[in-house]
Amino acid sequence: WFQRGVSLSVIETALLLASLRRLARPPDLPPLPRIRSLAYFQPVVEELLAHPVPEGYLDYLRFKLQRVLDQAASKDAHTSRCSMPPHR
Repeated sequence: WFQRGVSLSVIETALLLASLRRLARPPDLPPLPRIRSLAYFQPVVEELLAHPVPEGYLDYLRFKLQRVLDQAASKDAHTSRCSMPPHR
């Protein structure tokens, strides 16, 4: 991407967008394999180069990811509290 002159903001947007798309998959679908390489994000980089996102979209994606992470942390905290044996 460096050799092609792809901006860091396009790369960050691609990483966030692809990650959020994975996280938003319906839970009843089979799980996707782990991401093993940055090559996974290449189609999203190409998509963003062909169709640039509006200004502020990167901030929106950052906000969305933070909400997902906060919800997961809250869910984990609730699960760990509920699964602990009673204190004696």
